[in-house]
Amino acid sequence: MSLTRCSAIALIVVALTFPLRATAQLARRFSLDMNVGPGYLLGGPEVLSRASIVLDGLLTMRLAKDGRSGLLAGMSVGWQGPPPSGDICRLGQDRQCLDDYPQFSTVGVLAGWTSAAGRVRVLGGVASVRADKKDYADRYDYTVGLPVRVDCAVAKFSHLAVVASLRGTVLPRYRGNAYTLLASGLGFRIY
Repeated sequence: MSLTRCSAIALIVVALTFPLRATAQLARRFSLDMNVGPGYLLGGPEVLSRASIVLDGLLTMRLAKDGRSGLLAGMSVGWQGPPPSGDICRLGQDRQCLDDYPQFSTVGVLAGWTSAAGRVRVLGGVASVRADKKDYADRYDYTVGLPVRVDCAVAKFSHLAVVASLRGTVLPRYRGNAYTLLASGLGFRIY
Protein backbone atom coordinates (compact mmCIF):
# COMPACT_ATOMS: atom_id res chain seq x y z
CA MET A 1 0.00 0.00 0.00
CA SER A 2 1.44 3.38 -0.96
CA LEU A 3 2.37 6.06 1.58
CA THR A 4 -0.22 8.41 0.10
CA ARG A 5 -3.01 5.85 0.49
CA CYS A 6 -1.88 5.04 4.05
CA SER A 7 -1.83 8.78 4.86
CA ALA A 8 -5.36 9.28 3.56
CA ILE A 9 -6.66 6.29 5.54
CA ALA A 10 -4.90 7.48 8.71
CA LEU A 11 -6.38 11.00 8.37
CA ILE A 12 -9.88 9.55 7.94
CA VAL A 13 -9.46 7.24 10.95
CA VAL A 14 -8.20 10.12 13.13
CA ALA A 15 -11.10 12.34 12.04
CA LEU A 16 -13.70 9.62 12.68
CA THR A 17 -12.47 8.71 16.16
CA PHE A 18 -13.64 12.02 17.65
CA PRO A 19 -17.34 12.72 18.30
CA LEU A 20 -18.72 15.45 16.09
CA ARG A 21 -21.42 17.81 17.41
CA ALA A 22 -22.89 20.78 15.60
CA THR A 23 -21.59 23.43 17.97
CA ALA A 24 -19.30 26.25 16.99
CA GLN A 25 -17.03 25.65 19.97
CA LEU A 26 -16.34 22.01 19.11
CA ALA A 27 -15.98 22.77 15.40
CA ARG A 28 -13.10 25.11 16.24
CA ARG A 29 -11.29 22.30 18.05
CA PHE A 30 -10.25 20.90 14.65
CA SER A 31 -8.27 22.70 12.00
CA LEU A 32 -6.67 21.85 8.68
CA ASP A 33 -3.56 23.68 7.44
CA MET A 34 -2.23 23.54 3.87
CA ASN A 35 1.11 25.17 2.94
CA VAL A 36 3.43 25.49 -0.02
CA GLY A 37 6.85 27.11 -0.14
CA PRO A 38 10.59 26.81 -0.60
CA GLY A 39 12.86 24.44 1.27
CA TYR A 40 16.50 23.57 1.71
CA LEU A 41 18.45 20.36 2.44
CA LEU A 42 21.37 20.25 4.88
CA GLY A 43 23.78 17.33 5.19
CA GLY A 44 24.48 14.28 3.07
CA PRO A 45 26.71 13.96 0.03
CA GLU A 46 27.29 16.54 -2.68
CA VAL A 47 24.15 17.09 -4.82
CA LEU A 48 23.15 19.19 -7.84
CA SER A 49 21.02 21.64 -5.85
CA ARG A 50 19.94 21.81 -2.23
CA ALA A 51 16.94 24.06 -2.93
CA SER A 52 13.53 22.40 -2.90
CA ILE A 53 9.80 22.78 -3.31
CA VAL A 54 7.70 21.83 -0.27
CA LEU A 55 4.01 20.87 0.13
CA ASP A 56 2.59 20.35 3.61
CA GLY A 57 -0.73 19.49 5.28
CA LEU A 58 -1.57 19.40 8.99
CA LEU A 59 -4.74 18.21 10.73
CA THR A 60 -4.88 19.27 14.40
CA MET A 61 -7.20 18.95 17.34
CA ARG A 62 -7.14 21.17 20.42
CA LEU A 63 -6.98 18.81 23.42
CA ALA A 64 -7.10 21.25 26.33
CA LYS A 65 -7.44 24.97 26.79
CA ASP A 66 -6.92 27.29 29.71
CA GLY A 67 -7.22 31.08 29.65
CA ARG A 68 -3.90 31.75 27.91
CA SER A 69 -3.01 28.72 25.79
CA GLY A 70 -3.88 25.17 24.80
CA LEU A 71 -2.49 21.77 23.92
CA LEU A 72 -2.67 20.35 20.39
CA ALA A 73 -2.28 16.94 18.80
CA GLY A 74 -2.11 16.42 15.08
CA MET A 75 -1.04 14.51 12.05
CA SER A 76 1.08 15.96 9.25
CA VAL A 77 1.66 14.89 5.67
CA GLY A 78 4.36 16.47 3.52
CA TRP A 79 6.50 16.27 0.41
CA GLN A 80 9.87 17.91 -0.25
CA GLY A 81 11.82 17.54 -3.46
CA PRO A 82 14.22 19.29 -5.80
CA PRO A 83 12.89 21.53 -8.56
CA PRO A 84 13.12 20.12 -12.11
CA SER A 85 16.71 20.32 -13.34
CA GLY A 86 16.48 18.99 -16.90
CA ASP A 87 19.66 17.63 -18.44
CA ILE A 88 22.06 19.76 -16.43
CA CYS A 89 25.37 18.11 -15.56
CA ARG A 90 27.30 19.91 -12.86
CA LEU A 91 30.56 18.19 -12.00
CA GLY A 92 31.27 17.27 -8.41
CA GLN A 93 34.59 17.05 -6.59
CA ASP A 94 35.25 13.60 -8.07
CA ARG A 95 34.49 14.83 -11.64
CA GLN A 96 31.14 12.98 -11.83
CA CYS A 97 27.71 14.41 -12.74
CA LEU A 98 25.87 15.27 -9.54
CA ASP A 99 22.38 13.87 -8.90
CA ASP A 100 19.43 15.68 -7.39
CA TYR A 101 18.80 14.74 -3.79
CA PRO A 102 15.90 12.33 -3.16
CA GLN A 103 12.27 13.37 -2.89
CA PHE A 104 11.13 12.99 0.72
CA SER A 105 7.52 12.15 1.71
CA THR A 106 6.59 12.33 5.39
CA VAL A 107 3.72 11.27 7.63
CA GLY A 108 4.07 12.49 11.21
CA VAL A 109 2.34 12.55 14.57
CA LEU A 110 2.80 15.84 16.42
CA ALA A 111 1.90 17.43 19.74
CA GLY A 112 2.44 20.94 20.98
CA TRP A 113 1.24 24.29 22.27
CA THR A 114 -1.10 26.93 20.83
CA SER A 115 -1.84 30.46 21.97
CA ALA A 116 -5.34 31.16 23.32
CA ALA A 117 -6.49 32.75 20.06
CA GLY A 118 -4.76 30.05 17.99
CA ARG A 119 -2.53 32.52 16.17
CA VAL A 120 0.80 30.92 17.18
CA ARG A 121 1.51 27.18 17.33
CA VAL A 122 4.64 25.22 18.18
CA LEU A 123 4.58 21.47 17.46
CA GLY A 124 7.07 18.61 17.48
CA GLY A 125 6.92 14.87 17.12
CA VAL A 126 8.01 11.86 15.10
CA ALA A 127 7.52 11.01 11.43
CA SER A 128 7.90 8.15 9.01
CA VAL A 129 9.94 9.42 6.06
CA ARG A 130 10.08 7.81 2.62
CA ALA A 131 12.83 8.78 0.22
CA ASP A 132 12.93 7.71 -3.41
CA LYS A 133 15.98 5.82 -4.61
CA LYS A 134 17.51 7.43 -7.67
CA ASP A 135 18.94 4.15 -8.95
CA TYR A 136 15.60 2.27 -8.75
CA ALA A 137 12.54 4.26 -9.77
CA ASP A 138 10.07 1.88 -8.08
CA ARG A 139 11.93 1.39 -4.77
CA TYR A 140 11.96 3.54 -1.69
CA ASP A 141 13.96 3.84 1.52
CA TYR A 142 12.20 4.46 4.83
CA THR A 143 13.62 6.17 7.89
CA VAL A 144 12.49 7.99 11.02
CA GLY A 145 12.38 11.79 11.17
CA LEU A 146 11.99 14.26 14.02
CA PRO A 147 9.82 17.19 12.82
CA VAL A 148 9.44 20.58 14.53
CA ARG A 149 7.27 23.44 13.28
CA VAL A 150 6.16 26.96 14.19
CA ASP A 151 2.97 28.27 12.55
CA CYS A 152 1.58 31.78 12.76
CA ALA A 153 -1.86 32.87 11.55
CA VAL A 154 -1.06 36.27 10.05
CA ALA A 155 -4.67 37.13 9.11
CA LYS A 156 -7.85 35.56 10.50
CA PHE A 157 -11.31 35.59 9.01
CA SER A 158 -14.44 33.75 10.15
CA HIS A 159 -13.38 30.09 9.59
CA LEU A 160 -10.23 30.77 7.57
CA ALA A 161 -6.75 32.10 8.34
CA VAL A 162 -3.69 32.90 6.26
CA VAL A 163 -0.80 30.96 7.81
CA ALA A 164 2.98 31.35 7.60
CA SER A 165 5.14 28.47 8.84
CA LEU A 166 8.72 27.45 9.50
CA ARG A 167 9.48 23.72 9.63
CA GLY A 168 12.44 21.46 10.12
CA THR A 169 12.79 17.68 10.09
CA VAL A 170 15.96 15.96 11.26
CA LEU A 171 16.73 12.58 9.68
CA PRO A 172 19.36 11.16 12.05
CA ARG A 173 20.27 8.35 9.67
CA TYR A 174 19.50 7.99 5.98
CA ARG A 175 21.98 6.02 3.83
CA GLY A 176 24.69 6.54 6.44
CA ASN A 177 24.28 10.33 6.62
CA ALA A 178 22.34 12.78 8.77
CA TYR A 179 20.04 15.19 6.92
CA THR A 180 17.97 18.19 7.94
CA LEU A 181 15.01 19.22 5.79
CA LEU A 182 14.21 22.91 6.25
CA ALA A 183 11.09 24.61 4.88
CA SER A 184 9.04 27.75 5.03
CA GLY A 185 5.55 28.07 3.72
CA LEU A 186 2.52 30.21 3.18
CA GLY A 187 -0.97 28.80 3.06
CA PHE A 188 -4.30 28.69 4.81
CA ARG A 189 -5.99 27.18 7.85
CA ILE A 190 -9.61 26.08 7.90
CA TYR A 191 -11.32 25.95 11.33
